Amino acid sequence: MEILFLQRKNYGTRSTKNESTQRLLVFYDKDGRLEIKGHSENGKKVKWWPFYDGNGNLNHKCQLQNGVKKGYCLKYMDEELKSAEKYKIRKKIKEWFSFSGFKRKTNYPI
Repeated sequence: MEILFLQRKNYGTRSTKNESTQRLLVFYDKDGRLEIKGHSENGKKVKWWPFYDGNGNLNHKCQLQNGVKKGYCLKYMDEELKSAEKYKIRKKIKEWFSFSGFKRKTNYPI
């Protein structure tokens, strides 16, 4: 998949004691369709990053810390949540297909 960086929006740069820089990054494909968006801090991906298919539908979204998966990754099909995974620094440690079990174990609001 070819990803072109066509637009980058900076919704304010915040400086803290350690001079960190936070940005919202938005990536479009060559036809101008949204592919990925998310936050970066000091040049590393952080927080939630949603990924979209060629039709603009949410495909999956993952929590990232320092540019790697750490936290949850939620997968969708036809805009409906199909599975959830938990990562601990790039390594998948748990996967759910039953969302009652996922909610019970994580207190995650679906």
